[in-house]
Amino acid sequence: MQSSLDAEVIASTTRGSFVEGMPFPEVVRRLSAVGVERYYTDLVRAEKTFYGSNAESHREPFLGDWSSRPAATFDPHAISDALRRIQRGEIDYPRFLECITAAGCAFYTVHLEGRKTIYTGRHGESYVELFPPTK
Repeated sequence: MQSSLDAEVIASTTRGSFVEGMPFPEVVRRLSAVGVERYYTDLVRAEKTFYGSNAESHREPFLGDWSSRPAATFDPHAISDALRRIQRGEIDYPRFLECITAAGCAFYTVHLEGRKTIYTGRHGESYVELFPPTK
């Protein structure tokens, strides 16, 4: 389906995440402002698919080299640890993706209005992270 989502804003948030260190709350704010309802990050295909409320979608490839493959064993504690580390600014987004992939995450879905992210392993295991409260 042809997308009516703002591809330029979506691409800028992807670049912002991978290259410029754009914080997650800013990514959420910008994507919400252009009608993104949720997005799916595929760690095997190295791409994100963004969805609007009217069934429109837009796909963006990862930036840079990506050759990581999800580990066979899903470790929710390691995913939680990677989340805390990126929230504290100890690692950047590409390193975060490497960490969660090494922890067995194959994909994750961010639900902007539902304010949660679901990290899923190769065998259907999952870890749910609620967005931090807004200040």
